Amino acid sequence: PSVRFDDFEQDFQDTTREETAVSPRVAVSYTPFEWLSIWGSWAEAFRAPELTELFNDGTHFAIPDGVGPDTLLINQFVPTPNLEPEEAETFELGARLRFDNESAGTRFDASFTYFSSNIENYVNSVITFIDESIPPVFTPPFGPLVFFGTTESRNVEADISGFEAEVHYSTKTLSVSLTGFTVDGEETETGIGLGSIPQNSATLLVTKLLPKWDVSLGGRATIASSQNDVPEDSVTTDGYETLDLFASWTPQNIEDFSVTVGIDNVFDRSFSVHPTVIEQPGRSFRVSLSKRFGIR
Repeated sequence: PSVRFDDFEQDFQDTTREETAVSPRVAVSYTPFEWLSIWGSWAEAFRAPELTELFNDGTHFAIPDGVGPDTLLINQFVPTPNLEPEEAETFELGARLRFDNESAGTRFDASFTYFSSNIENYVNSVITFIDESIPPVFTPPFGPLVFFGTTESRNVEADISGFEAEVHYSTKTLSVSLTGFTVDGEETETGIGLGSIPQNSATLLVTKLLPKWDVSLGGRATIASSQNDVPEDSVTTDGYETLDLFASWTPQNIEDFSVTVGIDNVFDRSFSVHPTVIEQPGRSFRVSLSKRFGIR
């Protein structure tokens, strides 16, 4: 068992407000076998809104030709200083497995977690691509037609549940891990999706060690689903697949030194991560050198 105390105070334009909360938590775990552990927890939680959620203003992003040729889309933050703190009740269930073979140098780990939360005053970030309440304008003398969108935080009562999993297998020269999560969130009263729930995704990471040359080679593949379960007029996001490749040289005769080269987004995919519509970098090349110095 545990308990947490929070105190939140905000002064804004001669108005002061203060919130306090006591949040209990109870967790229990059971290990029926050396290789298996099962656990569960119930908790209440309090989260004061962050400064960026309360007072962000200015331009969030701008997209040339975002609505067609000779147009400009400008998305602007809307400050929301009256946001209420989040108060949540959460249940979690999980399991962990671990198998070691020391003589063979192999290891297998896996963990699985399910969670379900009911959140009062959930801070939902809603990106409206084109806000119809703001008329477009021409920029003289021959500028583009400018359309406006908004990014706003809103308090709603929400139900959020999800599942997370991680599986890892390793030998003396090989490491393979698979991680993934799925999250579902909706407004409690209406069943409408939330604008800030991330895309479901899974990532496979493989690393191979070549001891003879002090080199490790690796690759990372990520798959993400589309996110269309959002409020009306809010931004939707397509799914994507990316592949990253990398290699690292760590010479044994030079202490604490390594060289890493990599290619990110090998197939030059165009994609964004929900809820932002900002396009992520395309194919990228990187080289890094690292040397650690210390006094012993």
